[in-house]
This record gives sequence, structure tokens and C-alpha cells, in this order.
Amino acid sequence: MSLTLADAFARGIEKDALLSPDDGLILALSGGADSSVLLHLFRFHTEYRILAAHFDHAMRRRSRDEMLWVKGLCRAWDVPF
Repeated sequence: MSLTLADAFARGIEKDALLSPDDGLILALSGGADSSVLLHLFRFHTEYRILAAHFDHAMRRRSRDEMLWVKGLCRAWDVPF
């Protein structure tokens, strides 16, 4: 049986969790693919309460635009920013 990424993530979080979903998490987001996928996985495939915080590495010329994109994504997915 093969698992989807989301199923494998959710199982791994449940198995190895040091925190309860009631504790809540702050996810630091740059706007890149890695942190956006992490937000998606926590938002739609776990029961954790999450808060998004943008972290601007200032490595890209349009990093402010990425922050605005992350803010809009959080609004669309009903994640406090």
C-alpha cells in the first residue's frame, strides 16, 4: 500500500508528536515552496491549531511580494497571520 505525501505526513506527526494539537504551532513561512507545502499539510491534514508568521530571508528581489502572497494565502485558507 502506498501512501500519499499528506497521509504519510499526518501519520508521522501523530506517531512522533511531542506536542498535542491543542498546544498549537507557529509556522514560519518565507513564501517558498517548502514552507507553503508545510502550511498546506498542517492546515488540511492535521488537527493542529496553527498561526503563520512570515520570515523574510531577503534573498530574492521580490521578497515583499512573497510576503503579500503568503498573507493572502493565509487569508484564503483561514490561517491567522
